[in-house]
Amino acid sequence: INRKYYLTCPRFTDNEIQLDKIHHPLIEDAVKNDFKLDNMTMGLLISGPNTGGKTVLLKTIALNLILPHFGFFTCSTVAQIPFTKNIHFISNDQQSLEEGLSSFSSEAESYLNIFKNIKENHYVFIDEIFNSTTSSEASIISHTLIKEFLEKRCRVFISSHHEQLKEVIFKSGLLLSAHMGFAKNDKGPTYKLHLGSPGQSHALDIFETIEKKTLGETKISSKFHQDQGSQTEESLKQQLKKLSTLEMELHEAQKVNDELKLSLEREKSAIKGSLNLKRNELEAEYKERWEKAKEEIFVLSEEIKKQGLSNKHKIALKVKKIEPNDKNNEIKILQNREPLDIVMPNMLVYSASLNDHGKVIKANKQQAYVQFKKIKSWVNIQDLYKSQKKPTKLKESGFIEKTAATSTLFDARGMRREPFLNETEIRVYDLINGDIPFLDIIHGHGDGILKSSLYKFLKKIEEVEYNFVEGNQGTTRIILKK
Repeated sequence: INRKYYLTCPRFTDNEIQLDKIHHPLIEDAVKNDFKLDNMTMGLLISGPNTGGKTVLLKTIALNLILPHFGFFTCSTVAQIPFTKNIHFISNDQQSLEEGLSSFSSEAESYLNIFKNIKENHYVFIDEIFNSTTSSEASIISHTLIKEFLEKRCRVFISSHHEQLKEVIFKSGLLLSAHMGFAKNDKGPTYKLHLGSPGQSHALDIFETIEKKTLGETKISSKFHQDQGSQTEESLKQQLKKLSTLEMELHEAQKVNDELKLSLEREKSAIKGSLNLKRNELEAEYKERWEKAKEEIFVLSEEIKKQGLSNKHKIALKVKKIEPNDKNNEIKILQNREPLDIVMPNMLVYSASLNDHGKVIKANKQQAYVQFKKIKSWVNIQDLYKSQKKPTKLKESGFIEKTAATSTLFDARGMRREPFLNETEIRVYDLINGDIPFLDIIHGHGDGILKSSLYKFLKKIEEVEYNFVEGNQGTTRIILKK
């Protein structure tokens, strides 16, 4: 160790990085920092104040990783580093006036060229990633790009001010979060590295310091807190308004749900009442016919006693005349019939509304697709009962099909959650059963109720796979798994 210049002979490790009192050799009286990455951590996302030393730190780490590969000491008191095959470093504005590329386009092209040529055990340094576009979009692109780099087993060192990106990386632990220090009292950076958490930009405080140094007063920055308070108040109003709207929507949804539940109860009660009325009518008819049959049997028995058994043919005709019609068997069927709670494929059922027996082809929570004598039709489960007899043999051709959903496009924008899920379930089962080749559902952009509810539902269906329609994140295409 050369203690005068803080130079150290490095030791190569498998994957761990440890650099104590690391500093840049070209900066006089540089603030020295300790930096460490264990074997499992694949990189660093550093944030913190503007002019706080993020760029210098990235260059210092990169320089101290490069020097040992050329036989030089590192600028530190302890140096344990892994051997790396290549180091890529991108910094500052990449705008190209000659090629006509914007800052964003040039930056994206640079990253993609690295991605095209990168290999395992390469190191990537990016200073102020995607700083030339909106923060929300930059965060999404950056997060995805980082994951792709890590998939290729590269180590990534990045600086950024994007709040969403800092939050996602910190929560997921993809990279080690760190920030450069800031002295609140002095309103200036400390250039000290703090590992384990993201930091703030402190742009307002830094602007105030620069303004005071440049203009000798803080005329502009003194109005920051007033504007910030106004924006915060307005933001709170918007949040409360949004919360109130969501509460009203929830109330309306609950109201619709209660009305639907009441309607179903009434429909079920009406079906039971109709069934009981029909059963009572048949029982009364049966009782009347039974009393009449008993009377006729009594008369016949008296006649047989008087005439004897010599005329067997005549007796047989009289008994045949008294014999009850086969339709009376329907009384027993109605007496034993109960509404079905669960309907399964191949189950034999009876439809009260169609007055016919059939066989279930497929079913969901609300409806069943039933094959009757001459038609196939969707029927509400509340309308079905367990059949007590086998249906007539069904023809294999010439069916009339009544389907709830035969279109491959379902525009659900503006629908409420429950009707949307009910309709989606029916259409997905049409897809599974081969009625349609694919299904496109238009739910709109963003992460709204319809989109999130759709994806929760589709995760439970093992037979299908889904993704956005190319170039349109407001529409999801559902297809059968291969």
